[in-house]
Amino acid sequence: MTINVREFLNTADELHALVIGLAEIFPFWPPRHKYQEHEDCVNLNAEYHYYSLGRILGVLCWLVLAKLLEILFT
Repeated sequence: MTINVREFLNTADELHALVIGLAEIFPFWPPRHKYQEHEDCVNLNAEYHYYSLGRILGVLCWLVLAKLLEILFT
């Protein structure tokens, strides 16, 4: 399996799915979208892996923020 770096986030739909997933983590919202659940969310269904990556990156951002706060206040 080869990964083409030029294909990563090369369309607006992919970036949009990533940003939605990332933005949902910050206020601790549960996932609003499940794969193939909503027909009106065609972009997210097609790019669900980017949505999931965005949610994972959001969790990692929270972990980094928590560690920085621990370092600053201890």
